Amino acid sequence: MSRPFTVKIGIACAAGCALDAHEIEVRDGTGNSLARARLSATPWPGTIALYWTEVELPATGSEGQHTWHVASGPDVASRSDVASGSDVASGLSRKNHAFSSSFTFTVARPPEHIVTITAVYSTVHEPAARVEIRLGPYRATTDEQGRATIAVRSGSYDAIAWKAGYEAAPVTVNVTADVTLRIDLRPIAGTEEPYWM
Repeated sequence: MSRPFTVKIGIACAAGCALDAHEIEVRDGTGNSLARARLSATPWPGTIALYWTEVELPATGSEGQHTWHVASGPDVASRSDVASGSDVASGLSRKNHAFSSSFTFTVARPPEHIVTITAVYSTVHEPAARVEIRLGPYRATTDEQGRATIAVRSGSYDAIAWKAGYEAAPVTVNVTADVTLRIDLRPIAGTEEPYWM
């Protein structure tokens, strides 16, 4: 909350069109323009036609979930492009490159405490690596020792763990100081044990 953040935005044309220098705009939920940028001159490494840019977006002081929009097309083209009649996408028709999309993100107040979580396979008592952990809007993934740390605000959270082939009962944790928590994963019925990933 109240901190600017950076996102990477990429566009790929289904026909493999060159979209270098194509202009994009990020808008908030009410349509206000927040940032504009031009796509990279070359595609993202390892791709043929995924053009991208990195955009710094302004802070929002409103806690909770937000949906912002990315747009490109004639209404986003810069004044110089419009005045000259040039096409943004390397001489290709603008109407073929108009697009819009959206992304959702969660804004939270700055964290106050650290929750350390250890995930364990319940039947073999071994650390469970690569387990996705969620505490409200906060997320982390366990390391090879089955541990993850998450910085959170004071409050009550349901600790939810997920890994393919396993399940774990949600654990409610009240955070008023740093907390250590253990989560036991058991194989889902019909899954061989252990289900290593």
